Amino acid sequence: MLADASATNRTTSILMGSILALSLVIFAVMLFRHAKGLRAAAEALIAEEIAQENRTYCGDFGMGPETARHADCAKGLMEIRKRHQERTVRDMSGVL
Repeated sequence: MLADASATNRTTSILMGSILALSLVIFAVMLFRHAKGLRAAAEALIAEEIAQENRTYCGDFGMGPETARHADCAKGLMEIRKRHQERTVRDMSGVL
């Protein structure tokens, strides 16, 4: 009887381990299949957020989207963001 219980526990453990492994494989495949779409959606959200920041910031200085100077203002903000990102990457890599 003890041997039967031990065999049942082993079988249950193997079955549970197999189910867990299969679940992880399915999750990884689904994540991989949807990662590109998720990345594109995230990039679109960031682009819209940046455009809104540009409209607000440049608009505060009289350069709303309807003005000719708005493009120059937005371009300047992109340069500032780029330099900030470069500094952040440099600082995070330990090179000061």
